Amino acid sequence: MLIDYPDIGEVRFVLNSRSKYVRILVKPFGKVRVTVPKRADIHAAIAFVETKKKWILRVKSRIDAQEFLSEKDIELLRKEAKEYLPQRTEQLANEHGFSYISVTVKNLSSRWGSCSAKNRINLNIHLMRLPQNLLDYVILHELTHTIHKNHGKDFWQALDNLTDGKAKQLKDEIKKYSNFLFQ
Repeated sequence: MLIDYPDIGEVRFVLNSRSKYVRILVKPFGKVRVTVPKRADIHAAIAFVETKKKWILRVKSRIDAQEFLSEKDIELLRKEAKEYLPQRTEQLANEHGFSYISVTVKNLSSRWGSCSAKNRINLNIHLMRLPQNLLDYVILHELTHTIHKNHGKDFWQALDNLTDGKAKQLKDEIKKYSNFLFQ
């Protein structure tokens, strides 16, 4: 469903059976997408967007001020990422005693990486645009999921051990990049 808000512009509402919460995603070129759990009240989601109007406008203005990568830049980034990220994942896995099935490098739109139930790791090409400590944090985060499949206490304790007690700090630091790097 598409709704045109006077101040915000067009907002696309998407029902998702896997979502647990209403989520607002502001994308380049003024696009706003709201993911709504299937069981949620769509009218409540519409009202929620109204309450977040100032935040949406603030994020849109920051995104509009950014430079976006051309298709050529994306392809160069993809090539660099496909050469480096699997190699770095293997190094960190060997260094810390992890095993995984494979590493796939993709231009993901809303996450830095993921780890499947079968220990297949997906990494975002935009990791190449991060400082090395955050790039390593994401890889270690996904490698930790090969042992701990959720974000429970054991997961965070294991990741904290791998990052010298800085897991939460690195998590907060990487959030600063999320709104700006994804296209």
